[in-house]
Amino acid sequence: MDFDITSFNETIKKLEGYVDDIGKQISTGIPNARSAALDVDGVDWVPGLVSVIKKCAEKMIEVCKWVWDKIVDILKSAWAPVTMFTRALDWYDVKGTASGVQGTLDPNNLEAIRLWKGAAQVSYMRTATTQSAAAGKVADAGDKTALVLVTAAASGLTFYAGMALITYQFIAACVAEIGLLCTGFGAPLSLASFLADAGITTAAIWGAVAGIATLVGGQATAFANINSTVSDNSGFPQGADGKKHWPESFANSFGDASVDGDKESKWRLN
Repeated sequence: MDFDITSFNETIKKLEGYVDDIGKQISTGIPNARSAALDVDGVDWVPGLVSVIKKCAEKMIEVCKWVWDKIVDILKSAWAPVTMFTRALDWYDVKGTASGVQGTLDPNNLEAIRLWKGAAQVSYMRTATTQSAAAGKVADAGDKTALVLVTAAASGLTFYAGMALITYQFIAACVAEIGLLCTGFGAPLSLASFLADAGITTAAIWGAVAGIATLVGGQATAFANINSTVSDNSGFPQGADGKKHWPESFANSFGDASVDGDKESKWRLN
């Protein structure tokens, strides 16, 4: 999955604009429509119509406030996808660096191992092999961590884009129903239509929230698996203290650095 910061920022800006639009409908749009409806000649002659107009406006404000509150809460976490994406880039850097170390320490790439014979060659081969594998393990962890973060960030973009679409459709329906409310006599139809749209909007918001919660749970599981992998130090060299760590102690590894066939390379620690 891909993540584009520009697209994400544009999506958040749209969503923030829609939140402002809902706020305006709550503060002025719906109250003005209610006043206009009550001023229509003859509405007070129809039994129960005045009550329906007031009930319609009341329900519109109630639902709009609910949607407004939910979107505002959702926007509080809008920083998360961008942060995850930028952290993913850092982990890709870790992968690149560790992969470079892995390749450099690969015994097949080390000229000394091909040329030397004797204790130094054996020590160098053993140490280079284990340290190359350890660097590869770091690179793998960096790659997996970055992938999890990018996937989460991209899912965040999809989630907020979905929220923007849901909110836009809600506002469009709300404006149409406010216009119907203004006629006074259309209040019953406006109320029925609004309640239907409100139900769709509410279900859509909860569905999107449930979907992103499921994905976040999956990402948490993925992180737990990565943590388990990096906590397993069996692939790292063993030092003189008997513990797994990296890099390995030079004194322990190269106590004998002699090279067979070279009278000048007889260096030993003792």
